Amino acid sequence: MAGTVIKGDLQVIVDAMELEVKLSFSPAKEGPEWSGDGVLKLLGEKRFSPLPSPKFIEEILQRFAKAKGPVAEIMIKGEAPQDPVPEKVTWSDLPVPPELAPLIPEASAKAGPPELFQIKVEKIKRETVVSKPGPLPFLPPKKEVVVTYDKKETKEPVYVDPTVLDHAYAHKGERVGLVAPPKPGKPGKSVYGKPVPPDTTLDTQFHLGAGLVRDKNEIKAERTGVVRIGKNWADMLPLSGHDWRIEKGSDGVSFLLYLEAGNPRLPMPQAVDIISSAVSQGARAEDLLSESELTKLIQDTIFNGSTLQAHPLSRSMDGFAQVVVSSDALLATLHLRKALAGGSPLTLKAISDAIRTSRVRGFDAEKVKADILSFMQSQDVELKDYILVQGKEPGRGKDKEIRLTVSLLPEAERNGQMQRLVSDPKVVSILSTEAAFPLTECTDMALVQKGTHVASITQPPAGSPGMNVYGNEIPGIPGNDPDIDLYDGLSLRPPDIIAEKSGILCIKHLPPRFQAFILEYRDAQITVSLSPDAMEARLSLIRESGPGKPLTAEAINNALAEAGVIRGIDGSAIAEALKKALETGSCESCVIARGEAAVPAGERSITWLVDLKAGPDGGGVIKKAPVKEGQVIARITETGTEGRAGFDVKGTVLPPEKGTGVKIQHDDSILEKPIERGQEWVAKRTGDLVFDGWTVKITSLYTIKSDVGPLTGNINFVGEVRIAGSVTSGFAVFGGQDVLIGGTVEAALVSAGGKVVISQGVIGGGKGVIRARKTIEAGFVEQATLLAVEHIRIQNGCLGSNVKTNGRLFLVSERGNLVGGLCRARQGVDAANLGSERAIHTELSFGQDYLVMDQIEVIEREIEKIKRALQEVEFKIKKIGSTGAGLDAVRAEKVRLMKLMEKYGLNLFTLREKFEEHHNSEIRIRGTVYPGVVLESHGRYYEVKQKRTGVVFFFNRDTGRIQEKTL
Repeated sequence: MAGTVIKGDLQVIVDAMELEVKLSFSPAKEGPEWSGDGVLKLLGEKRFSPLPSPKFIEEILQRFAKAKGPVAEIMIKGEAPQDPVPEKVTWSDLPVPPELAPLIPEASAKAGPPELFQIKVEKIKRETVVSKPGPLPFLPPKKEVVVTYDKKETKEPVYVDPTVLDHAYAHKGERVGLVAPPKPGKPGKSVYGKPVPPDTTLDTQFHLGAGLVRDKNEIKAERTGVVRIGKNWADMLPLSGHDWRIEKGSDGVSFLLYLEAGNPRLPMPQAVDIISSAVSQGARAEDLLSESELTKLIQDTIFNGSTLQAHPLSRSMDGFAQVVVSSDALLATLHLRKALAGGSPLTLKAISDAIRTSRVRGFDAEKVKADILSFMQSQDVELKDYILVQGKEPGRGKDKEIRLTVSLLPEAERNGQMQRLVSDPKVVSILSTEAAFPLTECTDMALVQKGTHVASITQPPAGSPGMNVYGNEIPGIPGNDPDIDLYDGLSLRPPDIIAEKSGILCIKHLPPRFQAFILEYRDAQITVSLSPDAMEARLSLIRESGPGKPLTAEAINNALAEAGVIRGIDGSAIAEALKKALETGSCESCVIARGEAAVPAGERSITWLVDLKAGPDGGGVIKKAPVKEGQVIARITETGTEGRAGFDVKGTVLPPEKGTGVKIQHDDSILEKPIERGQEWVAKRTGDLVFDGWTVKITSLYTIKSDVGPLTGNINFVGEVRIAGSVTSGFAVFGGQDVLIGGTVEAALVSAGGKVVISQGVIGGGKGVIRARKTIEAGFVEQATLLAVEHIRIQNGCLGSNVKTNGRLFLVSERGNLVGGLCRARQGVDAANLGSERAIHTELSFGQDYLVMDQIEVIEREIEKIKRALQEVEFKIKKIGSTGAGLDAVRAEKVRLMKLMEKYGLNLFTLREKFEEHHNSEIRIRGTVYPGVVLESHGRYYEVKQKRTGVVFFFNRDTGRIQEKTL
């Protein structure tokens, strides 16, 4: 074909992949000629396919013809193969928590590059020769070769680019990403027309490391943690936060906690957040574990690096059904609670039983059943205050009224009495501080005596009856009580109002309110009584009340004068009687004057210096008087040859010839002491002086051969008391010296000036009291109070008692157990066992003077009384005002109280200093001391936490602590 012809060197170049053919041309004038046909022939000889078109060859030759130097042009292009497309992962949006981000580099470095593996599966051929029976029984078996294939899996490591491109954070079971499947490659075509296969060496699989697993086309987390993402790989670092969630239990009302411990360096989940999450899902906070309990559970789980699976967050509670009846039985409510966290379930039978056993009546059974079923099927945990039955309240009757039962003063007399009282300064002073209302507001007045029935409260019929939830009738309610305010001198003993003292009853009655008080008004009473022979005068005094005429020495002298008592008056006895009456309110039958009997010539007279009191004893009259050793009891006077005239208290002279001589004998209990013109009789021992009219003796021993009880009454004797039997409950024995008891002492009082010895024991019942100025000895003591200045010795046990001694407490035998109660022993305790296996609280104090402590308590009580009195005085001063009547007397009382307060304060300071002094003491336990025992000394306490055997407790003054040592 005609066309362009070029001269030069022409070369065909094929690339290594055989996908491209280039024609290289170098122009040369002397070179071979090349036309289009020549080029086509050259290419054809090379077996290229498909060949280029002649037109394309012509275009190439034209470009070569213009070339000044070597050139090259692409003549043929093959078709390149398409490589396979690897798996592609679309990652879920799972950001890393901010608190974990700083920990990732360290965790990643520690984990190292990803460890990835792939499973290679091989088939291994296996030939086995088997024998099969022949087609007929007589033919030999036939042998065949059976071919099987075994599957062999090999785990091979995969090496990838370890560069981490991204991180994510996934919870256990959460989807991390979606995997798109790979696409296979397509073969190409070479310049020779042959197929070119795609690259089969490319790894198209996305590899997963530890912690991740493929589920079809999903990548899921096998655990919670940080995910590392590379180019074609991903794995999970062992780095996670504390993962928790709340789920409802299968019962629909319990709540369960799932908690997986994460990195211990991260903050713990807060209990309040977990509780809030549960509450938001319908839980009630009171049904869940407390914050403190939940916090401890979280701490233990994270500390141990463990996991909680379905741990009950709800408290374990049994289901229960209860019918609650109000105190007035007018309302019955049903309270139901479902079981929580595995507790015993609430059943309809339990509900039915609760309602049946409550015995309430009158409820709508069908409605109650429907409501209960609705609750049981609901998600509610509790049904509370469901009303089962509403009773009917009883009606109230007519209100009660006050009816006076005293004779009221007529209006004119009342006005006159009121005018007289308000003008009396003493009355004004009393009313200003004690009256409930001004005297001028009285609507009525009456003169009353102590014990007078002043008024009564009417009792009108009660109201209409009601009905309680049990179907029982409730009686009607009585009418309302009147508004009664009773003040000084009155008491209410329904339905009566009683006068507790004599005086003027002041009433302010403005219905429905009733107010009243009694203004004491009683003159001092002075009674002088003479004996039939006028040889003795006795004085009885009663102190005045309110504005009554006061009790004075002058008034007593006037009364004596009116009674005709002019001689033998004992001024000191009168002063003592007056003092006692002013302090206590009265003084009964005190001897204040004695006559002097006439004595014939040559005889003797006797003057008793003790107060002999007569009383029936056998067939005659016996006079007795308590005396002490060394006390002068009588004076015997010799009259001489002329005798001696006498006189009675009225001053009547008694001539000697009318007198009688004294012929009285005494035993060796009385000492005769000579004096001028006679002798004095002196008691040689302490006891009861007994005078039967002829003989005098002093008995220092009082013996009782039976029990002390209703037949004997209380015993009060200045000497020694010996009781063969027991002292029964409610009675008292007072002995000036020792008290010896052969039986037991029950809930009674035994007091001795010496020692107390009880052969058997004390069964005090919480009321028995034994006190002695010396020692106490007893077989055993139960629930009693023991007070002794010296040692206390108990043979066996002392149970639940209050013991106080300034000596030492000894529990002698092997059964000498001190159990329960409070013991204070200055010199300590020596016991077999202290406390008990049941850890009964037993308190024991030692090393201090506990009698001083008693004095401190007495003074503190007195100081409190003075403080209250001062407050009352201050109130009176404010109420009276600066110019009111009686102000000077109130101020004087304030000064007296303040001086008394200062005196008591100084005494209290001194006693407290003395109480702090330490006395040598110890607690010796020969056997066992048990938990529950608390020891105290100088305000330091020592509680026994575990058993000890054979120990001694003591107070270490250097360390200021109670310590122990082996016995």
